[in-house]
Amino acid sequence: MRKTNCVCVICIMLLSLFGFSANPVAANGTPGWDTAAPIEDDTGSAFQPDIAMDINGNAIAVWTQWDGSLNSIWANRYEIGIGWGIPELIENNNSGDAMSPQVTMNSDGSAIVVFEQYEGWIRSDICANRYEVGTGWGTAEPIETNTSVSAYAPRVAMDSNGNAIAVWQQWDGIRENISANRYEVGTGWGNATYIATNNLFGAYNAQVAMDGNGNAIAVWQQSDGIRNNIWANRYEIGTGWGTSELIQSNPSEWADSPRVAMDSIGNAFTVWPQWFGWVRSDIWANHYNVPPFLSIVSPTSGETTEIPVITVSGKTEPGVELIVNGIFVAVESDGTFSFELALKEGSNAINAEATDYAGLSTSDSVTVTFNNPVPGLDDELSDTQDELNVTRNELNATQSELNDALNELDATRNELDVTSNDVDNLQSQSLILMVILAVFAILAAVMAVMYMNLRKKIGELSPRRTEQEPPPPPPK
Repeated sequence: MRKTNCVCVICIMLLSLFGFSANPVAANGTPGWDTAAPIEDDTGSAFQPDIAMDINGNAIAVWTQWDGSLNSIWANRYEIGIGWGIPELIENNNSGDAMSPQVTMNSDGSAIVVFEQYEGWIRSDICANRYEVGTGWGTAEPIETNTSVSAYAPRVAMDSNGNAIAVWQQWDGIRENISANRYEVGTGWGNATYIATNNLFGAYNAQVAMDGNGNAIAVWQQSDGIRNNIWANRYEIGTGWGTSELIQSNPSEWADSPRVAMDSIGNAFTVWPQWFGWVRSDIWANHYNVPPFLSIVSPTSGETTEIPVITVSGKTEPGVELIVNGIFVAVESDGTFSFELALKEGSNAINAEATDYAGLSTSDSVTVTFNNPVPGLDDELSDTQDELNVTRNELNATQSELNDALNELDATRNELDVTSNDVDNLQSQSLILMVILAVFAILAAVMAVMYMNLRKKIGELSPRRTEQEPPPPPPK
């Protein structure tokens, strides 16, 4: 029963509290392989393992495990610096076995697992569950709704943004077909659709891969009634699935069990074993080419500048031949490029073309306007020169007025000097006059004293009248 698994998890947690490790496998700090150790310790058998990693080295392992009555899907997560965690059950459908899990991860550590979920012994459906960092596993859910026929052998791939595409084998009412469904972050799973559109015989063993932008390629083996061949279909963002096509060069030979891988920009390789006259099987490969990515990041189209030489930079596919306005431009190992480009006055078209080793090319272009500042500067310089001439003339006039004022000041100073001399002379003359007046005053005083003394003496010298002499007669 599934309750037994829950008891096991509780026991593991209790053991960890008393110092027993629940992380038996961790990096030992030395190059090479560590010592192998179990990452689950349930008493039931575990099988059908699958594993995926993110770019930081964290990993998620999934497997099928017998609990005594049913097969279930379990998972364990490896975290850098900590090691493996505690295994946990990631589906809870008790109607039948859950088997054949497949897991994928993106760069930030999110994961999606797909698996077969049996409804008793009637049919099997395809279900999925999603792991989010910091949240953990969600609730498992069916991703195909055709409950009348069984679905088998799911495979899943994820892009860098966390979107995913799952493919599987399913009866379409006529033959075994290949179905697909897409998971979109923030929306969830869409509607399943058949992608083997060639109307031949049964299709089996589907595989899928995605690039960093969400485009995908699915491959599978399909019978033409006599032998199996390798077919493919491509999912393109904004368009959806295309038309399936035969990718095997010699369809008269038996081929099966394809595998597919995709790079971040959409190029893909498919490999498969192919029989040569039933004597031996060889490994064949085919390559899907996409035109190289190309984007001029700077400058932006419509930009205006007064700088005659600008830096043109952008990104493309590493290894391409890049030509910009007839100039071969070096591309760095990460696909970035940057160079200086001289502009002509007016509108400038910057045309870039990247060509990969397969001869496929992509172009991008922007338009930049160069406004030459020199004519405007000449006009401004001429106006400034005119203003300077006016200012110079005003300065000359002011200088002339200042000279006149200085001359007047000198004349006034001379007049003041003359007046000062006159004042000095007048002061001298006034002083002399005052001295003369003082002398006259002294002489007058002396003469007055002498006069008084003289009268006194005259009075002493005159004969005195006696009292007996009669007074003179009055005049008649």
